This record gives sequence, structure tokens and C-alpha cells, in this order.
Amino acid sequence: MKRLIPLLFFMLVFVVFPLANTFAQCTGERWTVKIGTDSDVALVNLNSTTASTISDLTSLPVPNTLPENSRIQPPETTTWVINATLVKYVRSYDADYHMVFTDSSGRTMIGEIPDPGCMNSNSPFAAGV
Repeated sequence: MKRLIPLLFFMLVFVVFPLANTFAQCTGERWTVKIGTDSDVALVNLNSTTASTISDLTSLPVPNTLPENSRIQPPETTTWVINATLVKYVRSYDADYHMVFTDSSGRTMIGEIPDPGCMNSNSPFAAGV
């Protein structure tokens, strides 16, 4: 019995706790907008792209408020395409990936995508994520 207690402790620490971190929370700020189940998702035309730059996108005005379940038009209803290099990414605590992009002039921008395991199958973004 005394040998069993350290073994159980080992299993708890090294097996159960790491597994808890592998399951995404699948929630967070503006979650429906991130995964494409918000009320405005039909306004996003995935068949049309708009070329842009990091400089242009980072100079867009910051909105006064962020609606929880709808999009800010036109920035969040446009499918932007930029020429940049992904230099770093990290899985965040709120079930998405934060990515750092840089362009040829050294400008940087952070982007996000939801954890693929959190995507709703009826989201138009599921295949892209």
C-alpha cells in the first residue's frame, strides 16, 4: 500500500495535470466572432480577398467598444491577405493561437486563430483553421 501512494501521486502530477492543459476551454472574449458563429458571419465573403499590408492593418482606427457577438465593419467582414512571415506562435490559455507576423520592412503584427479543436463544424471558418 505504501508503494501505491507514490505511484498514484506520480500519475496525478505527470499524467492527469498535463492532460488538463491539452483540452481547450473553447471560450473567451468575443468567442462567437473568433469561431464564426456570430450573428454577422454571413457578411464575411470568404470567396473574395483584399490585399493589404501590416502597416495598413495596424493603422486602422481602434473601435471605442467591441461588440461581443457581432462584427465591426469593414475590418472584421473583410478577408485580408498580407505578405508576411510568421516568426512566432504560442497557444494561449483561452484556446486560441497568438501569432506574430513580420514584413520585409520589419513591421510586426499579432494575429489569432482559435484552436482547431474548438471550431464548430457549422462555422464557415472551420476548413481554414
